[in-house]
Amino acid sequence: MSPPPAAATRWLIALLIALSAVVYGHGFRQSWLLDADCDMQERLAEYGWFRQGVYPTRKLEPELPKSVRVPHTVYPPYALTMYVPYFEPFGKIQGRILIQAASLATLAAIAAYGFRCLRPAGIEAAIVGALAAVAIPGNGTALAVGQFSIICVGFVLLQMVLLDRGRPLAAGACWALAMLKPQIGLAFAVLFFVRREWRGLAVGLAMLTGLSLAACWWTEVSPWALVDYWMFRMNMQFAATTSLSGSIALMTGLSPRIVHLGAAVLLLLLVVPLAAVVRNRPAMQADTLFMAAMAGWLGSVFLYHRAYDHLMMFPLLFVALVAAATRPTASNLGIAAALGLSLWTPQKLIELLPYELLLRPAIWTACAAALLVNQARRPEGFQRPEGRESAADSGHG
Repeated sequence: MSPPPAAATRWLIALLIALSAVVYGHGFRQSWLLDADCDMQERLAEYGWFRQGVYPTRKLEPELPKSVRVPHTVYPPYALTMYVPYFEPFGKIQGRILIQAASLATLAAIAAYGFRCLRPAGIEAAIVGALAAVAIPGNGTALAVGQFSIICVGFVLLQMVLLDRGRPLAAGACWALAMLKPQIGLAFAVLFFVRREWRGLAVGLAMLTGLSLAACWWTEVSPWALVDYWMFRMNMQFAATTSLSGSIALMTGLSPRIVHLGAAVLLLLLVVPLAAVVRNRPAMQADTLFMAAMAGWLGSVFLYHRAYDHLMMFPLLFVALVAAATRPTASNLGIAAALGLSLWTPQKLIELLPYELLLRPAIWTACAAALLVNQARRPEGFQRPEGRESAADSGHG
């Protein structure tokens, strides 16, 4: 089958450029002109209490007078220590500038990676690769509300690159930093399991444990009290209506905490059959981009997410675009189109559709399954971004 017409590719490029302009214009306007980066300001308020030695959760600070209004953080304990470089010493403006600067640097790095993925298919395909992840509307929302989502995905990209370069310990440190938002970072632990890079996973877990204990020491909150709170007392109602698992909780009447923890356990259990699929396929096992695509899909479907987290799907999007550009069958073109539309369509339009919380996970699951089947049938492995064998195959991984 012949490649997509050049005119169609150019129209897609123009559409993605226009979408990006609208998305980032909205994001910067909301944060700078309307002071609407509410998520960042909530994190700053939590850090303000933490800075004073108070854990920002009322149930963990029962000795404070009831008249004192303590925020209720939904972030894990190690995140409190990660806030320091964002907010210390100048607070709000420093946080806004650093979060946005780091987010833009991440988007530039992902654009460069996407350009390199699609470059073997021609310059126009490479431009699509550069724009594909950047144009996801949730990125503008992340900038508007001051979310860490884009930054966490940037650390995932670093984790992927470092694994390809045979540096598992540094990759583990990057994965730990991506775990600032565990609903993004957790799934990408799959890369360590599949590659059997246990040292990298150990480094990441050690960092998270150390940062959590530091937060406990600083606030004089018992680690056991934290474990009890997170496992048995945190209701997670904030996640009840914004994700597939939250919808399941509402439909079944189960506690959102139970459903979300169960979904996380199910995700980890799915690592075992995924690792079994690739065990006897060295080319597939060595391909970090493809495995990251599977991890991004698992995390997006099974864990709680909002629209500003959709950037974590960039590996699956790149795999679909490369397949469509290098093997433009009707199936591959359809997968790329469905995945692209699901990620590029603004959230407000998606919300007008029936069963909108089920729609995207269904599309992502169908696309991921089709790509996994296609990959399993190709013993030579997925085409690398460099157009040659991976670092792992060449003796550096």
